[in-house]
Amino acid sequence: MNYILGVGTGYGPALLPAMTFLGFGIALGEALNGRRSYLLVVLMALLAIVVVGSELSHGVMESGRRFLANRWTNHPGYYAVGILGFIGISACLFVAKRFRFFELPLHVLAGIGSQSLFIYGVGNLWLNLLPIVKMSNAVGFCVAFLFLSCLIALGLLGPSKRNVLGIGLPALWGMKYGNVRDFLVRRLV
Repeated sequence: MNYILGVGTGYGPALLPAMTFLGFGIALGEALNGRRSYLLVVLMALLAIVVVGSELSHGVMESGRRFLANRWTNHPGYYAVGILGFIGISACLFVAKRFRFFELPLHVLAGIGSQSLFIYGVGNLWLNLLPIVKMSNAVGFCVAFLFLSCLIALGLLGPSKRNVLGIGLPALWGMKYGNVRDFLVRRLV
């Protein structure tokens, strides 16, 4: 239940509150394609600035501590920082692309970014499924590094390679399900 709604004693951000990021991305994409105005994007960015500003009123150190705590409680401040971080990173990438800085790293980052929803979703799913294990900081760092490296590697493989490896079982099931569904519809109608 925590993975979906963000209530209970789970680990990390939940799916439903994280739709804030998706909503902002859709609004921005629609505005960039000219199908909608930038009004919603500007309003969401202003709201994020207000939320982050209210968090910063506690001082920088306290705000940092609160930010880490907010992540686990699905607080709006966590999502506001994410939206403003995305705006900042996107602005830097736009300038780098415009002036042709760091072309190779940008190409690699684009590959990772195209699979970020897979990396985020599968990562949070596994973190919620795994039991809590006490270990030293050094071992925990190594385990976390290995876990994230494997997620990024799977993300870079892309959906077609993940399906061959058996990791994309829902996609394969969906393809087979479509055939069965179509067969049953033809038979019943």
